[in-house]
Amino acid sequence: MTTPRITSFSATVNIETLVKNEHAVAKDCALKTIIVDAEGKPIATARSEKTIAAGREFRFSQDLVVPSPTLWSVEAPELHYAHTVVLEGKKVADDYFTPFGIREIRWDPKKGLFVNNKVQLLKGVCIHHDLGCLGAAFHDRAMARRLEVLNSIDCNAIRTSHNPPAPQLLDLCDRMGFLVIDEAFDKWGGHNHQMFMRSRLQLVFSKFYLL
Repeated sequence: MTTPRITSFSATVNIETLVKNEHAVAKDCALKTIIVDAEGKPIATARSEKTIAAGREFRFSQDLVVPSPTLWSVEAPELHYAHTVVLEGKKVADDYFTPFGIREIRWDPKKGLFVNNKVQLLKGVCIHHDLGCLGAAFHDRAMARRLEVLNSIDCNAIRTSHNPPAPQLLDLCDRMGFLVIDEAFDKWGGHNHQMFMRSRLQLVFSKFYLL
């Protein structure tokens, strides 16, 4: 889900949805997507149709235009919801709600991060997935409290710890107004490890010669 075009008058939301036909025969499929605002009011709708072969997948791409969008920011984390409905004839085969924010993010090599055309300073911390004595299993209220405390000291960004975080953490950050640096993995083998060790050795020798 992306927001490739945003103006003060409208925002284009591109939504890609992967639908799999798990039946033994081809099926006619309709995908209906409704964007609703924070109050649950429908504000944009799209419908696409496709015959999907048995056991195959199809990726739908839909562009929906939201009029006069309320933008997400760390100060005002306004969320919208995409209600995805998969139809087989008139029967609902599946449906799902996905929360998302309408926002424009870009990087400038000299001025840094821009959110909705405003410079955004990252004031953040790195947090690990565990919750101290509560253990490593995700606990919604405990993590929400941690973010509330961070928010109270003007923190607005989170870096995850070397591996994908629990999806619930990303949902909380969206709702509570945190930017996230989402690390994919920690890697110490292969070519990357060799480059890291070579750089480290160069740094050690540089310090030695400076002394």
